[in-house]
Amino acid sequence: MQTSGHRILITGDAKGIGLALAKSFNAAGNKVILVGRDLTALSSAATVLPDAITRVADIANANDRAALVTEFRDITVLVKNACVQCNGEFSLMSTADIDNKFKSTCSRRCYLRTCFYRIHKSNMRTLSITSHLHSLNDMTNDSE
Repeated sequence: MQTSGHRILITGDAKGIGLALAKSFNAAGNKVILVGRDLTALSSAATVLPDAITRVADIANANDRAALVTEFRDITVLVKNACVQCNGEFSLMSTADIDNKFKSTCSRRCYLRTCFYRIHKSNMRTLSITSHLHSLNDMTNDSE
């Protein structure tokens, strides 16, 4: 795959992994579009990457997904960056709660991918990234 000259839409806010990817893609000669729910993070990213386009949107919202697809029909790469964050002690969560967290995160990303796929068919590349955060107590109580 050619690694420059793309229009790359990155979901999952504009900090951490998303911002690091945006910096790398931008440095390689790509146009970067950062999408997330956190206006503060997006504004901060825009100061670091002045050529980047930023949009506040929640990909769980059908109207936001439709607006992204309409505005950015010409993207060539979709980066579905997401974090599954568990507040409280992970070890106290039920299996159903854990499943619901993962399913909701994955389904939002799949909805967005499907919306863009209808336009691009096989001409668009997709990169999926999922990270998991849990409480400090979970890490310090881990016996492994």
